[in-house]
Amino acid sequence: MQKTIEGYRLSPLQHHLWLLQQQNLYYAQAVVNLTGSVNATHLRAACEKIIARHEIFRTTFTVLPGTLTPIQVVREDTLYHWAAYDLTRFIQDDAQSTFTSILQQEQRQVVDLEHMPPLRLVYVSLTAEQHALVITLPVLNADRHTLHQIMTELAEEYAGPVQPDNEEDIVQYVQVSEWENELLGEEESEAAKVFWQKRRSIPFIELSLPQEHKKTRENLSFQPVSMNTLVPTSLSEKLLQYIQTSGKSAADLFLSAWMTCLWRLSGKGEVQVALTVNGRIYEELAQVAGPISKSVPLTAYLRNRQHFSEVVELIQEGRNEAQQMQQYFTPTTDGHGVPAAVASFGFEYAQCPAARTAHGITFALHESTISNEPLKIKLSVIETGAAFTLQWTYNSEIFTQQAIKRITAQYTDLLEQAIQKPGTALSVLPLLSEAEREQLLVTWNATATTYPWQSTVFHLFEEQVERTPESIALVDHEQRISYRELNQRANQVAHFLQERGVGPENLVALCLPRQIEMIVGILGTLKAGAAYLPLEHTYPKDRLHFILQDAQVALLLTMREQVQLLPEVVPMIVLDEQQNTLAHYSQDNLNVTVQPENLVYMIYTSGSTGQPKGAMITQCGLVNYLTWANDFYAVKDGCGAPVHSSLAFDLTVTSLFLPLLAGRCVMLVPEGQNIEALAAVMKQAQNFS
Repeated sequence: MQKTIEGYRLSPLQHHLWLLQQQNLYYAQAVVNLTGSVNATHLRAACEKIIARHEIFRTTFTVLPGTLTPIQVVREDTLYHWAAYDLTRFIQDDAQSTFTSILQQEQRQVVDLEHMPPLRLVYVSLTAEQHALVITLPVLNADRHTLHQIMTELAEEYAGPVQPDNEEDIVQYVQVSEWENELLGEEESEAAKVFWQKRRSIPFIELSLPQEHKKTRENLSFQPVSMNTLVPTSLSEKLLQYIQTSGKSAADLFLSAWMTCLWRLSGKGEVQVALTVNGRIYEELAQVAGPISKSVPLTAYLRNRQHFSEVVELIQEGRNEAQQMQQYFTPTTDGHGVPAAVASFGFEYAQCPAARTAHGITFALHESTISNEPLKIKLSVIETGAAFTLQWTYNSEIFTQQAIKRITAQYTDLLEQAIQKPGTALSVLPLLSEAEREQLLVTWNATATTYPWQSTVFHLFEEQVERTPESIALVDHEQRISYRELNQRANQVAHFLQERGVGPENLVALCLPRQIEMIVGILGTLKAGAAYLPLEHTYPKDRLHFILQDAQVALLLTMREQVQLLPEVVPMIVLDEQQNTLAHYSQDNLNVTVQPENLVYMIYTSGSTGQPKGAMITQCGLVNYLTWANDFYAVKDGCGAPVHSSLAFDLTVTSLFLPLLAGRCVMLVPEGQNIEALAAVMKQAQNFS
C-alpha cells in the first residue's frame, strides 16, 4: 500500500532556488552572540518553541515519482540538528580559528532536503561569558529577514514564560506560497507582468571589473566567500547628515554609489544589478518566516555629465517600482532549464535587529550571510543603529580577497566624495583616496636614480672589456669569442666606417644574419659615433626601399647572401667580402665625441595603419633603460641571455646589450628554427639571467 504524502506547491521563488540548488551549495547562516552565563538547556527549549511555531523550519522537499519539481512537506516533529563545542580551554587565537572552521564546515554541509531536518544549530562556548549560536538553513527555508527574526524570537522565548501561540494568528509559509502561485494567475497581474516583460527585454549586461580573473562560464564554479567591513564612523556621520538634509534613504545612497562604482570600473554605459527586495510589504506578512525576499533586475543608464544627485533620484524611482511590483516577478530559465541570471552583481539593504537582554543574557546578531544567487559580487549593507557594515559576498573563483579590499576602498571613497559634493559629475568623482593618489602620482613615480647619463652604450661596453677581457662574450654555434676579440673586431669596423665619413647622427643600416658579424656590425657602427637601423631581409623590397630612403641612410652593412634581397638605394658594404681589408685597420678604441642626446638606433613600425614610421632612440635613453633593467633582471646573477628574436624587434636590445655590459655571455640562436633552437639552448644553459 502506497504511503500518502501531504504536500504543497513550491513558491515561484522556491522553484528558482530549487533549480539553483542542483548546481551549487547555497545556504542562509546567522551567528548570534550570547553574553553571560547561558543555560544551554533553556536555550534549546527556546529553539524548539520557535521550530514548533514556524512550519518552514520543519519543511522538507519531496520529489514525487514522475515529477521533476518537489513539493513542500511539513513534518509534525520538531527535529533539528544540534551540536555543541566547548572552546573555553583554547587560547584566544586558536579558539577563533576553530570557530571560523566550524562556520565554514556548516556552510559546506550537504543537506538531504527530503529526509534531514533543515535547521542546523551549533552552540559554541568561547569563554565562560562569551558564547555563539550558529544558525544554518537551506535557502529554500530562509532569507536574511528570517535569520534576523529567529534571533529576536530566541531572546523573547529565552525570557519566557510567554503566552502559548495561537495557531490561527500565525501565517505559515505554505499559505504565502499558495497565495503567490494564485496571484500570478489572476487577471489583475497582467499589468505587472507587462512591467517585468519590459524589464526583461533589456539584454543581460555582462559587467566585468579590472580586478577579475577572466574565466569562461563553462570553466567557472561558484565558490562564495564573505568579507565584512565597517563603514568608518566619520563617513557614517556624513551619510546620516546628508540623509537628514536631503530626505533620501540610506538604501538609495548606498545603491546609487554601488551602481556608479560599477559603471566607472566596468566602462559600460548601462549598469545592471540584482536588487534584493523584501516581499513582506503587507502587515500580515511581517512575521512570516521563509524565503520571501527575492532578487529582481534593476538597470540604469548612466552618463559622464550626470550628477550623483540625479543618479539617486533615478535609482530611488527604479527601486520603488521594483518594490511595488516584486510580488509579480518570477525568475526565468534558459532553454535548458537552467535558472537565468538576473545580473552579474547584486545589492541588498537590511536592518540588523537591536540587541536584546533576557535573564542576564545579551542576544546580539554578530552577522548574517545569504548565499542564494551565483553572483560575481553581492554588496549587502547592514544598518545597525547609526553604524553601517558592508558585507561583500563574492565568488572566489573570480576575485581574490585583495581585489575585494581594493574595490571596498574605491567604493567608500566614491561614496564619501559623492555625498560631500552631490552636484559633481559622475566622470570626475574620484575612485582613489588621498593616500592612494599620493602613492600613484608621487610614490610610484619617485623613480629618479643616478645613472651614467653622460656615457654611451659603446663606452660602457669598452669599460666592461677592461674588466673582463678574456671572458666569453659571444657564442655562435661552436664559435666563441672573448670580450677582447669582440672589441678589437668592432674597432676595425668603426675605423673603416669613420674613414668613409660615418659619424654622429649618421644612420647605418644593418641587414645581417644572426651571427657574430651582426654584433660586430652593431658595435662598430656605435663606436664610429653613428646610429644603427636594423632591417630584416624578409621584408618586401618596397618596404626596404621606403625605409632606406625615408631614414636617409649613409651606408648599408650586409653579407653576401643578403645582397640579392636588398634594393640598390644606398652604398652597400658586404662585410664577408671585406675581411682582408678590415684586417688592416686598427684594433684600438676610437676617440670620438658622442653626446647623450645623439641617436643610438632607429627602428620602424610595421606600417599596419599607414606608412611605417621611424622611432628614434637616443644614447641617454638607452643607457637609462639598460641601467634600470640591469638591476631589475639581476643580470649579474646569471650566465647571460640567448638572442633568438630579430634585431628589428625593439626588445632584442635587452637580451643583446644587458649581458655585454655586465660581463656575461650572449648566445646567438640560429635563424629559421627559432622554437626548436631556443629550446635546445635553454636546456644547454640552465642559469640564464
